[in-house]
Amino acid sequence: MYLSTILTLCTTFALVTPQAPQQFIQNPCDSKSTCHECIRTPSCAWCFDTKFNTTKRCFQPSYPKPPLDQCDPSQVYNPDNVIVFLQNDNLTSSEIRKEDGTLVSGYEASMNSSEYFQGKGQSHFGGSGVSGGRYGASIVQVKPQRISLQLRAREIYRIDMAYARAEHYPVDLYYLMDLSKSMEDDKEKLSALGNHLADTMKRVTSNFTLGFGSFVDKVVMPYVSTIPEKLLQPCTGCVAPYGFRNHMTLSTNTNTFSQMVKEASVSGNLDAPEGGFDAIMQAVVCRQNIGWRDQTRRLLVFSTDAGFHYAGDGKLGGIVKPNDGECHLNNLGYYTMSSKQDYPSISQINTYVKKNSINVIFAVTADKVGIYKELATHIEGSTCGQLSNDSSNVVELIKEQYNAISSTVEMKHNASSDIKIRFFSKCLNSDGEMIETNKCGNVKFNTSVEFRVELQIISGPQCECDNFSCERHNGLICSGPEHGCRQYKTGPYKTEKECESNPICNFHIVEKDVIEVNETNNEVLCAHYDEETDCRFTFVYYYNETNQIEIRAQKELECPPIVFLLGVILGVIAAVVLMGLAVLLLWKLLTTIHDRREFAKFEKEAMMARWDTGENPIYKQATSTFKNPTYAGKG
Repeated sequence: MYLSTILTLCTTFALVTPQAPQQFIQNPCDSKSTCHECIRTPSCAWCFDTKFNTTKRCFQPSYPKPPLDQCDPSQVYNPDNVIVFLQNDNLTSSEIRKEDGTLVSGYEASMNSSEYFQGKGQSHFGGSGVSGGRYGASIVQVKPQRISLQLRAREIYRIDMAYARAEHYPVDLYYLMDLSKSMEDDKEKLSALGNHLADTMKRVTSNFTLGFGSFVDKVVMPYVSTIPEKLLQPCTGCVAPYGFRNHMTLSTNTNTFSQMVKEASVSGNLDAPEGGFDAIMQAVVCRQNIGWRDQTRRLLVFSTDAGFHYAGDGKLGGIVKPNDGECHLNNLGYYTMSSKQDYPSISQINTYVKKNSINVIFAVTADKVGIYKELATHIEGSTCGQLSNDSSNVVELIKEQYNAISSTVEMKHNASSDIKIRFFSKCLNSDGEMIETNKCGNVKFNTSVEFRVELQIISGPQCECDNFSCERHNGLICSGPEHGCRQYKTGPYKTEKECESNPICNFHIVEKDVIEVNETNNEVLCAHYDEETDCRFTFVYYYNETNQIEIRAQKELECPPIVFLLGVILGVIAAVVLMGLAVLLLWKLLTTIHDRREFAKFEKEAMMARWDTGENPIYKQATSTFKNPTYAGKG
């Protein structure tokens, strides 16, 4: 008997223990007294049933207890996360011929570091598709392309995305070359290798354009000699110096490239650094002049054997106006603001390179690799490679850097701090676990890479309208959702006339001069502030014995006393003036008393100074009479 009792208790304890945490953990929904607070709490729902008699309308639907069993399910508002696929095209596949001659379908494509996952409100992926592929169709590299999300605050939502590297992705390559005198042999070598460069890139992609531009430096001392003869011909066989010139717009006619490079003449300057930053800025922002196409992989090859000037160096030549980041090319392709604006800064270059989705490849000589590798770390999506002294390896360098860029996929977003976004992927380890990373490298053709995106709304803007203050058109709040406001189902919407005749609103209101809360009746104190009048309206409500609402409202609004502002200002002015006059009068009184005392003292001293006014007391007669006492004369 004793043993059976112990077994029964143990069994009961084992059955109750798993449920204990659920019972003793505090329910976060119980403390929410408004629909606004309730639906902003994860896993909470709101009951707006008018016949619902329980004071706690916010509850957890998964919690098996009232009020779920008392609230009409049709009157429960529990918003779910909503995702709408605006564009969800399949990844581009191609037919690949095996060694045995059979054809199979495979995935193609790759994205460079300039193609980002954007996430701000609506999510989309830059560079996800492009027209003009190998077969003239649209190339899709990521799935889905565009989605629309409606998320509850502080709830994590996961989206699976797929990426595949595409073959024959359109490429725009603009070759920007330093044409100072020291690069003359490099120019000749590039001219000879122009056709080889075009053929090599065409094997990578059939949709390829090529362009050419050059730069020297600002035509201002101390960068360039301003002696009239040197301005025309700074060195033997040189043309007049210039800042930047666009020689050849991006074109599919790659045969013209070698000819344009050959016809371009070198020039000369004085100092070692060059004006390459001016050239990069113009090549990036002048999209129409350069010929950058939409939805292509854009490559800017920057070739030089010298350093670079940057923002602030222009002051040496008397140029103080900062670079405005605008396009300033004339009809001949020359940069017209070279001697009027300063060099751009590194941060400006980085900003406009990212904005225009351009990958910069620095092809520099061995002695400059260090500085340009450091520069590449500050310009997003850029790389650096070593160029031989005569640029004979330029084709292999471009091919190598292009493969390094195109085989790397990196997910990025520009969401604000109100949205938390995290990326997870297995990269090429299909058997591994998802790890938190936004970058995968060494992506081959026909290989699909999976990414999982976690989105969480921390906070967001509120709909600044309500059921009372907004104008109504066709019975819709704020003239309907197309005007920016969304009606959340916190209760059935009623017009003013319907509210006046609503039989449900039959509670009794008692007006009181002073509102006091009786906690024994579970009364709730409410206060409403009117922002326009700055007045407060106070009332309490509670449920009586018959479960009916009773309200005690304050009869008069509590408003701050009206301040007569003009009177206050005039009073302050008058007080300042009167205080000044009082100080002046006090000063005048004190000086008058002091003067009178000094005058009386003077008169007193004058009266005390008395002597014989008939003879000068210090005057002595001219003759003196002395008597001899021993003289006994007649007497």
